[in-house]
Amino acid sequence: MEIAYVILLDGELYNYTRRLQTNLSRLVNTKQALQLEPHITVKYGFEIKDISPFEKYFDQLVNSIHPFTIRLNKINYFEPNVAFLDIEKNKDLTNLHSNILEFLDKNHSIKPSEFEGPSFHFHTTLAYKDLSSEDFIKVKNYLKNESPNYKYSVSTSKFFATVFQSRFSKNASI
Repeated sequence: MEIAYVILLDGELYNYTRRLQTNLSRLVNTKQALQLEPHITVKYGFEIKDISPFEKYFDQLVNSIHPFTIRLNKINYFEPNVAFLDIEKNKDLTNLHSNILEFLDKNHSIKPSEFEGPSFHFHTTLAYKDLSSEDFIKVKNYLKNESPNYKYSVSTSKFFATVFQSRFSKNASI
């Protein structure tokens, strides 16, 4: 079983993100980003055998977090094939990420992925994986005139557990 800790988007930002994902899918037939709800990853997916201790930790974590605000104000790219909404550096989000990594390492010997840690780049994915080099150039060209400017109050978090292709989730307000 694989789980990840994420913050789901809602309202206007959800709609903006999903519109861009849908338009990119129509433009270059990219589908990967449409398979997940628009979100901000706080901890990439990792394999587990029993969800119980992670569910318990998540409940404790949510109860300890106070609402905070994030800002998204540009589109950016990870080469060679990821387009995303860029999230400004944020102390609250960085601390949340660090606390989760520390807990997983200390209590379950789960190490961060190569992309996680102090320099983790928070983002909301618009397109990834199923983009050729040619399509990636088309995506960049399409997005060049987009100027996102959103403040998002993080008041809801969602815990995903993935078993093969099916998912179940647990909602919690923070």
